[in-house]
Parts: sequence; C-alpha cells; structure tokens
Amino acid sequence: MVVPDDLDAAVAESARLAPGLEDAVSSPDGWHYTATVDLEYVIEGEFTLYLGEGASTTLRKGDCIVHCGEKHSWVNTGTTQATMLLVFIGAHQDENRFGKYRIQR
Repeated sequence: MVVPDDLDAAVAESARLAPGLEDAVSSPDGWHYTATVDLEYVIEGEFTLYLGEGASTTLRKGDCIVHCGEKHSWVNTGTTQATMLLVFIGAHQDENRFGKYRIQR
C-alpha cells in the first residue's frame, strides 16, 4: 500500500475538496456503506475494491465501476500513489441496514 509523503496534507486537501468524505470512510478498517449510486473511475494507479460478501476486483488506470449501497472498502494495492474520480448520486435507502458502518451525521 502506498501512503502519500505528507498524509496530513493529503487528508486536509481531501476534506477541503470533499467535505464529509472523511466521515463516510472513518471506520478504522475502511469498511463503509454509502446511501448512493457510486461511479468510480481510476485516473492513475490501481485500487482494489473489496465487497462485504467477500468478492474483490482490482481496478487500474482507465477502469470504471458503478455500484449501489454495498458494504465496501478501497485499498491502494499498487506501488505508486493513485487517484480516483468519484461521483456519488443520492439514493433512497434504509440506512439502518448499515449498522455500525452507517455514516454518522
């Protein structure tokens, strides 16, 4: 896993660009749900998407995935820093099913 040279600066920049994103993925192990339709596109590097039921897939530069409300976690499994474009589209879902992985507001 690759960690930015200045992790604090990277977290601060993410918070500035996407307020609330850190809260959405604040679980120590990275697992979370989103009450959204998620469109993700890998701009650089690679990420592995892990799903709650045990499936996983690795996405590399140019790959795209769409998913909706699954328990999931992202990990940079490459050897370089990676960048992903994320688009979240609100969806009506019963967030109570998310349990401890529910986003705290």
